[in-house]
Amino acid sequence: MKPIGKIRRSQVLTGNGPGAIIDFRGENGAPVSVVAAGLEAWDQLAIKKGLLNDQRIHHEPLQARLQVNGFRLPPVGDEKVGREKRPRLLPAYRFPDWHVCPKCNLLQRSRFWSSEIGKPELWCPSCSSGRGKRVRKVHAIPVRFIVTCPAGHLQDFPWMSWPKHAESCSRKKPLKLIGEGAGLKGLKVHCTECKAERDLDGALSPGALGKISCDGRSPWLKMPPETCSHQPVAIQRGASNAYFPVIESALDVPPFGGSFRDMLEDFWPDIIALDDRSQLPAFVRKRIHPLWPEPDTRPEDLTARILTLLTILDNKTGDLRPNEHLMLYSGGPDGEEFPEFQISPQQIPRDLQGVLDRLVSVERLREVRALRAFTRLSPVEAADNSAFVAPLSERRLNWLPAIEVRGEGIFINFDESAVSSWENEPDVADRAAKAHQAAERAWQDHNGSDRGRVANAVEILWRHAPGM
Repeated sequence: MKPIGKIRRSQVLTGNGPGAIIDFRGENGAPVSVVAAGLEAWDQLAIKKGLLNDQRIHHEPLQARLQVNGFRLPPVGDEKVGREKRPRLLPAYRFPDWHVCPKCNLLQRSRFWSSEIGKPELWCPSCSSGRGKRVRKVHAIPVRFIVTCPAGHLQDFPWMSWPKHAESCSRKKPLKLIGEGAGLKGLKVHCTECKAERDLDGALSPGALGKISCDGRSPWLKMPPETCSHQPVAIQRGASNAYFPVIESALDVPPFGGSFRDMLEDFWPDIIALDDRSQLPAFVRKRIHPLWPEPDTRPEDLTARILTLLTILDNKTGDLRPNEHLMLYSGGPDGEEFPEFQISPQQIPRDLQGVLDRLVSVERLREVRALRAFTRLSPVEAADNSAFVAPLSERRLNWLPAIEVRGEGIFINFDESAVSSWENEPDVADRAAKAHQAAERAWQDHNGSDRGRVANAVEILWRHAPGM
């Protein structure tokens, strides 16, 4: 196995996460197309598994909302193995499996091309010349088209059945993909045995695959195919609708700011294990307060802050934004400093008075963004738990991939009466109704009208896909 390329840590969440198709260039510029492996594969190459891994982060309210115990950063850097170090890697599997030779137009699966052990580059033996290390290789190119469905499954385009073969054709001889003009009409799939051929005009249209059914495969996971009733469609490998990450995020604001939660880390397992919340004051007084790094903090105040945090965490499906808005609007907690949350209220300019109700300079802020799933063909809202989404792992894990984002900005709160007056204007209400109807239609197209709606660099390691 060999590393084939790098992506930025943030790209794992923005479009190159588990299940995403990623293009790389191998040795001598050879094209390599892979699908990023699922979360179980993160641990296959890691010494410390799961949340024992050093590159983990926490945000308790977001964890409670997503029902996990923590988050893992996409692996970056080296990991110690005794006295040695080895790079942290992410596995990826070859996809699609079909490749075409740019010189002789031969179209066939990966196992029929020449390759070196442990390397993903493929080349055409007939078109390559030379021997040994001096061979001039003509590299095979991953095909442009793949097949997917609204549930996120992936499979190869039906190349072998696409031409209308003669009845006597055994379909055992290879195909060719011949380009004779512009567009898909000029791209033809040719059978070298019965000479039948068919162009790809209309191949990406709905229903173009005919009676072909979805095979329910998730090649980024090592799991058997599942039954799928969705109609498969062909898309281009690099199309923008091939992968839509489903991301949930939360700001690190009081009363559960990162610094306060980190200070409770050694006591947290015992806090959440208490049988009765009435035991908390005594626990704080005897166990936590004597070791608390802020000696001026009273046990009663410390207990109140912990209870506030526990109350927020109890609401596992609640919206975290009201508390975020409250902290930004109110100017932050009085008399306390939060390293990850620093804001400064500003005076509203005279010209904007009556339009703005609050203006705050955000000088430091931490945000945690977690990837919980993804979709294909159509995006979905992160909070829509009833939509079809594809999984990141074979089974539910107690962690999800996430990144931290730190920055600054401006918080603007509009005057509520001015907003209410504006949204009641007939033109605004009409436009909002049309937008809502369009959103409803898009949701039904992706999920089915019969379903009720409920409101840094990462190094990629190529591996053989399961079953190949």
